[in-house]
Amino acid sequence: MRTTNRIMSDPKNQKSIQLTLESLPSLVDETRQSISAVRNAVQRAEETLAHLSDVTEPLARHSESIAAKLDRGLGNLDVLLLELSKFSRNLSSENGSLKLLVSDPDLYNNLSRSAGMLESLMRNLEPILKDARIASDKIARNPELLGVGGALRGSDGTKDVELTPSAAERGANREKIQRTGGLFRNE
Repeated sequence: MRTTNRIMSDPKNQKSIQLTLESLPSLVDETRQSISAVRNAVQRAEETLAHLSDVTEPLARHSESIAAKLDRGLGNLDVLLLELSKFSRNLSSENGSLKLLVSDPDLYNNLSRSAGMLESLMRNLEPILKDARIASDKIARNPELLGVGGALRGSDGTKDVELTPSAAERGANREKIQRTGGLFRNE
């Protein structure tokens, strides 16, 4: 007990004890607040886990089918990658189309000439197709331009209505045919 009296009788120790005792209420308040914050955090964690359980429960119920679909999908992806790898090897092999196109100037030039000829052919066909559309339209509107059968039953130039022309109209059509030499011309 003497040791305790000596420690307690020291003014420095008394001041320290007094400061400790004065700060004890604020320390207790901070501890209570910390405990309350921990309780709130635990409660929120429990709520979050409950919500997470609600979300994961349907996944857990369907986990087998999901796993099976993932497994099939990965298998299909493996097959696709294998086929893509084969395709890539074939393209880049010595006799592959891409390799030949890149490395063989004759093949490239031949392909380029073919594309140019095709473009020229399309340009040349365009007016012919336009003329064919005009001729078919004229024949549809005036079948008498074809010859005897058309001259016997003339038309007024409409596609759907068939009218029998008068003798004067048939004569004018014959003159038109003779004048143009049987060619279709716009007058």
